[in-house]
Formats: sequence, structure tokens, C-alpha cells
Amino acid sequence: VNYKEGVYNLFGGVSDKNMIRLKKLNEFKGKVWNLGDTIDYQDFCEKRKIDFNFTKEIFDLDFKHMSRKLVYGDSHSISVYKPGFAISRNDGSTLYGMLKKGLSNLIPKGLDELIFYAGNIDIRHHLCRYWKEEPAIDYLHEILFLLEYQLSKLDSKKISLVELLPIENESRKIPTTGMYKGTPFYGAWWERNELAEAFNIGLKEICERNNYEFLTWPDEFVNDSGELKFEVMEGKSSVHLAPHSYMFADEFIYKKQLNLF
Repeated sequence: VNYKEGVYNLFGGVSDKNMIRLKKLNEFKGKVWNLGDTIDYQDFCEKRKIDFNFTKEIFDLDFKHMSRKLVYGDSHSISVYKPGFAISRNDGSTLYGMLKKGLSNLIPKGLDELIFYAGNIDIRHHLCRYWKEEPAIDYLHEILFLLEYQLSKLDSKKISLVELLPIENESRKIPTTGMYKGTPFYGAWWERNELAEAFNIGLKEICERNNYEFLTWPDEFVNDSGELKFEVMEGKSSVHLAPHSYMFADEFIYKKQLNLF
């Protein structure tokens, strides 16, 4: 989930197993596709100083067109994935950035079902930066107004909006891929929590006005201090939920066997 194009993290460095897999992939006789993310294996070899000439042609496939049902959002969107849905996970994308590009330019129109999940990054890194320039709550209302308007133009048969996560304790360590301008967040916990609560109220009101579904997280995810529990998050250092905490985990992890290969 923390994959970033052009950055190749290998636990323990380049190993013999990595080289065996790279060789097998290069020699595979059938077609190979990248789903969603572009991975340039020759660039990988060069950046990790691997003496290997990767010649296999790999095709990119836009995953969001593989079904009439779509989960669309930022890196958190994988936590609301459902079987039968395509997913377009756009790591590092803010809700503000999506709206600026226009949802109609990012999401296919006339879907049977759309689950839309974005905004956690805006709360974590950006909205509190407007706190002193203008009331951040007013700026938040502008974003929600644009979101409601642009969603209405998609003409999806069913739309679900996802509640933002509670704010975790500030002691949480996160990887550099989750930082912005060298910091893991901007604004005090109470400021970001206040904005997240206001955002969720706005999302719920949008759903009520438009007959959308509002997807919420269990109360058990929050500790006595109102913080997101570390236990429901990925181990040690991440801003994301662990797979066992995914909203529909029972549908594709525990109750159904998932055979990837």
C-alpha cells in the first residue's frame, strides 16, 4: 500500500530470491500487465545497481475500467475494497486535488456503484495550514460543496461515501512516504480532530440529501481518548488500517478463500 512509482524498497536489500523472480518474470512467455501502478523493472535494476538487462515488455492496464463497480480514492481506499469492484487507489492524492482535476475526468460516468473515499490526507497535512489565513472550517465547507456537486454529475446508480478515520495519537511513527514537507502531520491533534468531525458531519448530510450510503467505522476503533487505536492500524509505522480492520474484510479475507495464483 505504500508503493510509490520510482521508489523500490526491498526488506533486507537485494536477495537471491529477488533475482530468481526477476529472471522468471523476464523469461515468461505470456503477456504481463501492470494493474493500476506502473512498474519499470529496468529502472528498478538501474536504481538498485543490479547487473541485469530486463527486456520483457509489460503493458499497463487501467484497473478502474475492469468493472461497472468502482472503489475510488487515495491510498486509504484499499481499506473499503469489496469483491467484484475495480479499484483506483491514488496514493498521496488529496480530495482538493481530485476536485481541482474534476471527478468527471477521473471517474467513469454511469457506474452501477461507486465507493468514494478521500479526505484523510487533507485533514492530516493541509487544512490546518489555512487556520490562520482563513477559517479552516469555511474552507472545508467549500470542498464539501464541490464534492456534492461533482458527484451529482457522475450519474452513478449508487454512491457510497466513507467516513474519515479518527485521528491517531501524535506519537505514531510513519514512513517518509507518508510525510509532507518533512512532517507526519500539520496542526495539533484537537485541530485535526475537530476538522475530521466537521468533515464527517458534512459527508453524512450530503448522503442524506442525495440518498447516498454513508459508510462508517466501528466505535471499537477508538480508544477512551477519542483516538484511533494503534491496534487497528498496520504494524509499527503507517497511517493506514491493517487488513484485518478493512471494512469488508470478512467478504474477501476470512469468509472466502482468496487464491491469487
